[in-house]
Amino acid sequence: MIAPFNTDEKPYLILETQLIRSLHITALIEPLLPLPTLLIIGAGHIAVSLVQVGKIAGFQVNY
Repeated sequence: MIAPFNTDEKPYLILETQLIRSLHITALIEPLLPLPTLLIIGAGHIAVSLVQVGKIAGFQVNY
C-alpha cells in the first residue's frame, strides 16, 4: 500500500517492485502480507492452548 506524503493524493496499491523503490522519498510504503500460518498436527492436551496463543500472536491457525 502506498500512502503519498502529498495530502491531495489518495493511498493506492501497486505490485511492481521497481516502481516501489523509486517511491521511498515521496510516499510511505507499507507491504500487505498474508498472515503467517501455524499448522497444529495432533490432538494432544496442549493443542487447545497452542491454538489460543497462535491466534493472539497473529497467526492464521490451521488444526
